[in-house]
Amino acid sequence: MAFTYTTLHNNKQTAQTEMIPGREVEQIINSASGVSFALDKWKHLERFLILGSEGATYYASAKTLTKKNVGVLTECLKEDALRTVQTIEQISVSGRAPKNDAAIFALAIASTIKEGREAAYVALPHICRTGMHLFQFTAAVEAVRGWGRGVRRAVGEWYTTKDPQSLAYQLIKYRQREGWTHRDVLRLTHPKVVDPQINNLLRWVVGKAEGSSHALVDAYLLAQEMTGPKDIVKLLEDVPALPWEALPTDALKHKDVWGALLPNLPMTALIRNLGRMTANGALAPLSDGARFVQKRLTDEGALKKARVHPIALLSALRVYSKGVGVKGSLTWTPVSTITDALE
Repeated sequence: MAFTYTTLHNNKQTAQTEMIPGREVEQIINSASGVSFALDKWKHLERFLILGSEGATYYASAKTLTKKNVGVLTECLKEDALRTVQTIEQISVSGRAPKNDAAIFALAIASTIKEGREAAYVALPHICRTGMHLFQFTAAVEAVRGWGRGVRRAVGEWYTTKDPQSLAYQLIKYRQREGWTHRDVLRLTHPKVVDPQINNLLRWVVGKAEGSSHALVDAYLLAQEMTGPKDIVKLLEDVPALPWEALPTDALKHKDVWGALLPNLPMTALIRNLGRMTANGALAPLSDGARFVQKRLTDEGALKKARVHPIALLSALRVYSKGVGVKGSLTWTPVSTITDALE
């Protein structure tokens, strides 16, 4: 074969480890020691908020990835703190990320920057929509900054700006997460309460009152004393808003209890408990429960409203179709109509 210079220099054919001639300034050496186009820091921020960095890649550890992502986040905050917080909020609220964890962590980082602090506090209730999210935020605050007056006020307002029904639901559904309880958070924040119903709920959750004078809390306390599934089913008929987390563990072994829970289960809870409900017989082939679940899983509007990410559905499909849980020893025979609905 005759020698040609094009075999040594070709703008259209370059090795993965070589930069494209004339475009060197656009490229960088990546974690795999190859060459790739540099990612704009704002696109890098979006990638972190959507994909996170909790798992390592083949070429970089989770710690290395997180350190790099925090560096990019800090650069964005220094350049335009308001735009950064708006980006965090937009990605969280729109449901573009499979998990909300990275957005919550980024919000805690944003609250450490003077220029982004107030914007972060305003965005807090929009990003931390549940008690679990709030506990994740408080854990992040504890790790990256500590408790100043501003963050105490913002976290306290998470409680005081809710209506009594929503607050009661959150206090019961998420009683403890990330090593935190509502009592822990409230003892740190000491929120100023105007609404007497909210005040009663907060007094109850910190242990200063036996009850809260709220129907949902009363139902929760009553459920904790019940032993028979028939009594639990009757209670759920009377108080359908009672979350499944409020019920005694033994009660959740009975299919009749899950049958009573099913019509009011939030979409995410429904998806996460498909295996359990199938294992105890609440979902069976050709049953009313299976038909109900099939209809909900194919309701596009309901999925979007609940911010169910396609990756969450893919994960649920893979686990449910195998008939065995990722953790524990729970097994079941998948119902084909539910598998098809997930597909």
